[in-house]
Amino acid sequence: ALDLGEGYLLLRAWERSLHHIDGLQGQVITNYIRQADEALGNNVPANWCVKLARWARLRLPTGQTARSAWKETLKPFTDVRRSRCVKLQLHDQIELAEVKFYFNVHINSCSKAFALVLLYSRPDETLLDASMKTVYSVTLLEEETGLHVVSAKSILAVVSIQPHNHPEYPEQQRYFVWAKLGLDMAGMRDAEEPLVGND
Repeated sequence: ALDLGEGYLLLRAWERSLHHIDGLQGQVITNYIRQADEALGNNVPANWCVKLARWARLRLPTGQTARSAWKETLKPFTDVRRSRCVKLQLHDQIELAEVKFYFNVHINSCSKAFALVLLYSRPDETLLDASMKTVYSVTLLEEETGLHVVSAKSILAVVSIQPHNHPEYPEQQRYFVWAKLGLDMAGMRDAEEPLVGND
């Protein structure tokens, strides 16, 4: 485990060697780290690309363990705990997201932990009003618009997000979050999981 402070820990599985991340995910991460470095006055070469090692899990101060698509999507569906959906804070707003993976990099010689996440949409207002603000019906955004790098410490809780059918959008894959069981989980504690493991 890698202790990040303030009750956050990165947990195995993890990659033992640094490497480039291909495709749009790599571009999003590289752009984020480049902007962070340049904001500190560092000169970053134009052809620079970040190299990193992925981590699979993040222990939260609540005692919950947030997982990631990197490892969960490799398992049979029956073995997946689906704990990769999280509530986080981004630009002073609460968002829902699927975690792709976690990583730790150095910016200006300081070690910082991040997560690459894919955001869910804002909730369908019609269903939200009809359910008296209890059912959040959302879609998973496309990577072109929904991929973001966030601080690992911006993740607040693991939430339950389940597939559902919306009668007005039969062609869409939608998901719902029960506000009481999903968005208000920050104070709840899961049964503590071991800090070692390869899932």
